[in-house]
Amino acid sequence: MVNAASLILGPNNARSVLEQHGPALLACVYWWIFPIGQLVFGAFVLDTWQYFLHRLFHTVPFLYRTIHSVHHRLYVPYAFGALYNHPFEGFLFDTLGATVAQSVAGMNIRLSIVCHRRDDSIIL
Repeated sequence: MVNAASLILGPNNARSVLEQHGPALLACVYWWIFPIGQLVFGAFVLDTWQYFLHRLFHTVPFLYRTIHSVHHRLYVPYAFGALYNHPFEGFLFDTLGATVAQSVAGMNIRLSIVCHRRDDSIIL
């Protein structure tokens, strides 16, 4: 944190700011900045995971016919229709995707609850 503050504020200003507000800044970084960064990165990982799996299920005829076609049977104008899918597809896209995002982003248990709560198919 000292190096980052020195780069942003300069060495003299950084020293005085850290002497006055160091513990508060450290608490802010620990409790807010890192967790928000992990959530944003986890959302990116999860969305990337789902995009490429969805693309795979559209390009491989066997996967589309046997699993992904269930998702396309429902025509509704609301977002919950996206969760209408084959159970195996739901596991791969949602449950496994959120678990991979949690692991890659390095989330702790509390933060992973927020990440998993983002997807309604994980916590019923």
